[in-house]
Amino acid sequence: MEWYYAKDGGQVGPYTDIEFRALLESGEISGDTLVWHEELTDWQLLNSVQPAWFGNAIPVSSSIRPPEVAVDEPVAVCAVSGAVRPQSELLRYGNEWVAPENKDIFLQRLREGVSAKGENPTSGGYTFQDPQGRAKLAKVMMIVFTVTSILTSILDAVSPDSGAEELTAVDWVLAATGLSGFVAFILSVVFFSMWTHRVVSNAYALGGEWMEITPGWAVGWYFVPLANLIRPYQALKQTWQTTFESDEVSPVMPAWWGFWLISNFLSNFSFRLSIRGETEISQVVSLVSSLFELGSLITVIVIVNRLTQEQVSRTKEWE
Repeated sequence: MEWYYAKDGGQVGPYTDIEFRALLESGEISGDTLVWHEELTDWQLLNSVQPAWFGNAIPVSSSIRPPEVAVDEPVAVCAVSGAVRPQSELLRYGNEWVAPENKDIFLQRLREGVSAKGENPTSGGYTFQDPQGRAKLAKVMMIVFTVTSILTSILDAVSPDSGAEELTAVDWVLAATGLSGFVAFILSVVFFSMWTHRVVSNAYALGGEWMEITPGWAVGWYFVPLANLIRPYQALKQTWQTTFESDEVSPVMPAWWGFWLISNFLSNFSFRLSIRGETEISQVVSLVSSLFELGSLITVIVIVNRLTQEQVSRTKEWE
């Protein structure tokens, strides 16, 4: 008789009775392993087959039944009921699998410390990591950049024109704020990108395998012309939906993206006007751009706070 067993969505074998028993004794397979041989009509748990050489193996609970699934579909055991079902029908919490109807019971047990593993949730190769440090750095640098940018626009608008040989105190202040703003801009891009990568990775770890944009591309799309008008927003939108377990997103999400796009458009327009020598119009457009920039700052800080706090609060179930 030739034996096969299911592993990682595929079948392994064939093995003789002696070889198969050796696999059982070595721990490679167990009574809960799906097996098949030519006398079986479907894949079954080894415990339920009970071959003559199986010895004194402990039978599985009567609540466990062979799954009616093809061998190429991965299966798992519900941590609450013990039922074997396709992984596509189960929810993953850390290293545990839970049927949707048993989710509340499982979470209650976690809160009571019955079966908590003390592990961060892991899924699809992603493991949850605390985003709070990156969130703080991103917020600080975005605030510094926005403040210096607005201050530069105001000073540029109210300061009188001066010749190349008569630099005023305002000119020196403008130079200082401009340099500070440039450094803050670079750092805000770096830290916001790091935070974005972290929360998108966490969303995957929290069950976001359905998401279309990977953590790397959630950042990378910002640097791709035209695609950067929509794809970065889609990445954070899907992250929000996964984190909050909802198809809806807060109105603050589209508001932030609208503010950000408009402020960038106006900023570029103001720069082009200044190149053409239309200084006064350029300054007015720059001031208007600063208002949208401020709106973008306020809304993105709300997003960073809420996403970070929600992800951290969800992982407390594993503590």
